[in-house]
Amino acid sequence: MRARSFVACAAIGALVWACSSSDASTLQGPGNGSTSSGGASSSGATSSGATSSSGATSSGGTSSGGTSSGGTSSGGTSSSGGADSGTKKDTGAPDTGPVDELTAARAACVQKINEYRASLTPALPPLQQYVAKEACTDAESKSDGDSNTPHGAFGTCGETAQDECPGWPGPPGTLILGCLAQMWAEGPGTGAGHGHYNNMTTTSRTQVSCGFYRTAKGDWWAAQNFY
Repeated sequence: MRARSFVACAAIGALVWACSSSDASTLQGPGNGSTSSGGASSSGATSSGATSSSGATSSGGTSSGGTSSGGTSSGGTSSSGGADSGTKKDTGAPDTGPVDELTAARAACVQKINEYRASLTPALPPLQQYVAKEACTDAESKSDGDSNTPHGAFGTCGETAQDECPGWPGPPGTLILGCLAQMWAEGPGTGAGHGHYNNMTTTSRTQVSCGFYRTAKGDWWAAQNFY
């Protein structure tokens, strides 16, 4: 699988983004020409001193930082956020693909984040899957995908940190593992180049919600909101 870039409230590479309290980070998919405004993450969050055993380096991607005002994205969000069967409708609800496919992808997203957290020394406690926020996170992914603006809807669901994978090829269960791997490869540190990793190793948040949206072009946007 070829390397993908990162974009966040600022860009770190070519396929990922991150923001946090606002700290938002994004991994950007191929063909998505969006660029980040740059800037370091404003969250100041650290990985609690835990060290990664992988020693992997980041493939790029930046965290924009900057605090979120909680405003809604200009792309508009869906009030229902419900997942449909994969057929585009004019209801305004995000096209998140088949329900079973998305249920599995959400579970894989949370599981992989927690596997990474458990691999640290000392291990970090697992984040809980925030099921009640998944429809809203889907809607944020839709808003960002429709407006082609990573983290454009950041804060709408009440999250205090966000990572995002914009414009990735599906299926969702595959893209989320590749995107999270690139984010984790940033490793511990401060500044925009480590925003995704720092969000994933948060010690001030206890829950994560994974959202997905398939655009009319067939690519996927996937946001991970931390609470």
